[in-house]
Amino acid sequence: MLLLSCATQRPPEGGPVDTEAPYIVDSRPETGTVRYDKAEVTLRFNEYVDRSSFEQSVHVSPLPSRPPEYKWSRRAVTIRFPDDLVENTTYVVTVGSNVRDRRAGNLMESTWQLAFSTGDEIDGGMLGGVVFDDSPTGITLFAYDLERHGADTLNPSTIRPDYAVQTDATGRFTFSYLRSSLYRVFAVRDKFNNMVYDIEVDDIGIPHSDVFAADSLADTPMRFRLVKQDTTAPYIQRIEALTSRHLRVTLSEDILPAPPPPELISLRDSVTRHAVSILTVVKAEQGRFSWDVYLTEDIKEGRYVFEMDSIQDVAGNALRHGSIVFAGTAIADTGRASLRTSIPQRGARDHATDSAFVFRFSRPVHAEADVFSLQDSSDVDVRLDVAWADMTRVVLQHPVLAEQAAHTLSIDLSAVVDAVTGRASADSTYTISFTTGKAGPFGSISGNVNVEEQSGTAHVILRELKDGGERRSTAADSSGAFAFPRVREGTYKLEAFIDLDGNERFSPGTAFPFSPPEPFVFYKDTLRVRARWDTDGVILKFP
Repeated sequence: MLLLSCATQRPPEGGPVDTEAPYIVDSRPETGTVRYDKAEVTLRFNEYVDRSSFEQSVHVSPLPSRPPEYKWSRRAVTIRFPDDLVENTTYVVTVGSNVRDRRAGNLMESTWQLAFSTGDEIDGGMLGGVVFDDSPTGITLFAYDLERHGADTLNPSTIRPDYAVQTDATGRFTFSYLRSSLYRVFAVRDKFNNMVYDIEVDDIGIPHSDVFAADSLADTPMRFRLVKQDTTAPYIQRIEALTSRHLRVTLSEDILPAPPPPELISLRDSVTRHAVSILTVVKAEQGRFSWDVYLTEDIKEGRYVFEMDSIQDVAGNALRHGSIVFAGTAIADTGRASLRTSIPQRGARDHATDSAFVFRFSRPVHAEADVFSLQDSSDVDVRLDVAWADMTRVVLQHPVLAEQAAHTLSIDLSAVVDAVTGRASADSTYTISFTTGKAGPFGSISGNVNVEEQSGTAHVILRELKDGGERRSTAADSSGAFAFPRVREGTYKLEAFIDLDGNERFSPGTAFPFSPPEPFVFYKDTLRVRARWDTDGVILKFP
């Protein structure tokens, strides 16, 4: 028993709660050693650490041809290299911040580096920056020496980096002891810890440009934001003729534009080549990626060709195999649109005074604006601005309503007509009685985006810092001014990007073939919005 207890190394038990982060006490060799001729290094920690977390967080640059071996002895570990080290080369051993102690799971506070040379001097190049992410700790930065790799052929999904470091708890990172050269750097959440970028598995941040390693950190640090890149093209999975005027199309994923406009769809008889016009396309109630296509005329039994053009997914991948043949049907469409949902519902209480009303129908309809009406408790009409999001969903905007007051919202269903069959939705008026609550505690945020040297519209995004929190976006005007009125009390983050390609979405760039992301900026501080308080003068400046 005594021999077994001596052979098993573990941290002592009991005592006060351990809150101290692990760190490296010393190393052999020490940083700065030159003419080093051994094929191993030894590191000693202040406490026992989880060995697996260490071995997944340690990186040696330049990467050896074969993985190193690890020999542990209590709080020390010796890293042994199977092959001799290359002559006249600076080696950097980087221990990332994901190393945790064995007793309490405390993480290292920052990345640690050891630099030594097999030659007469230590390389002194430096690079640094920050990764913007909700979970910024332990993201790996891949640095590629472009004198060793072709800039046009460099693919991080197949080529391991020359140097690697990890971010600290704030997302910041620093490369030190680099060879003087031009580098391309990627930020990767390396889930498999295999030192390559696994597409559609790892999150990646694309650099704005290649950078030169200098003997001091640049005034403008490198900046990354992580995305999961989608390289899989969407495709039509199936199509079914539900009636002679109604098709259901299911795709493999979300698409843009959504819904697809009728002019991007063609439908024709496969034999006669007769073209059938599309009335409208709306989101299907069933099926995550399904769309209901309504026709202006009947189809019949036989084969039809359905095609979609200029459709892509949210990542910009063009639709693959956008043509499909299906069987038509002569089943007549005798449907009638019905009211599916409404906001507010009947009897609703504490309805927000500034919230729009929404009606959603089961099928496409035609209706004039005057079929909708709103009265307050004195039977005085309140103005409604009617906007159809599509032929099944209408949004009614209105002035801010009186607080804690009764209101009546009505819709004349006899004048709401099914757009396919011409049948009225009902022969009566549907009435919703509801009461408003107290006006919410609102403030506002306004400011300016510095767009002096940018060509493109600046889009500003406001994000509330809580689960399920509000997310809003707005386009700055030509001078860069922006405003978010009626923002509820809370804490928020602000960011912006320049929409260079005009798609109104942030384009993150691609790793291979390489293309940089659109310019972006994150406001450095968290914004606290208070009721009846204007937070103005916020400046978002692009580097």
